Amino acid sequence: GGSTYTTLWSKSGNQGKAWYGADVSIGSGKSQWLQFVYTSGSTYTGDFAVDDVEVKVAGTWARASHAAEPEYRRLQECYLTLNMVDSYGDGWQGAVWTWTEDSTDTIVSTGTLGSGSSGTAALCGTGCHTLNVGDDSYPSEVSWTIVEDESGEEQANGGAGDEVTVCIA
Repeated sequence: GGSTYTTLWSKSGNQGKAWYGADVSIGSGKSQWLQFVYTSGSTYTGDFAVDDVEVKVAGTWARASHAAEPEYRRLQECYLTLNMVDSYGDGWQGAVWTWTEDSTDTIVSTGTLGSGSSGTAALCGTGCHTLNVGDDSYPSEVSWTIVEDESGEEQANGGAGDEVTVCIA
């Protein structure tokens, strides 16, 4: 099968001569690939530059004690995957999801299906969390499921405008 990519950040149009920064959350819990895509304009003045890319991990990394076989583990555990689907295939047109830790009312992560018909995001943390999926320009095209990574068992499902609470032991 082919790969599916989710656009997490995009910039277009004339940005002038200044350098701009962006902080983008790429999720966690599974191997991630970063892909930079540049589409040039039709004139000779189009250019593209990426500088000072830094990948940070929320929390810290711990290395296994045996240096010959380095293994890494994430201190914040991610046990669930959000599977996002857009039936038309043009991404969620305005629908944004938020994953909130219920005990502190803190937003842990947020995102969207920027383009395409499907994408995934890791949902991290233990205890009870609420997933809220906002409305979309075409709400009937939006659907999602939350799946437990280890068992593959579906924990919840819904569409645009839905909210669900999931508790992780």
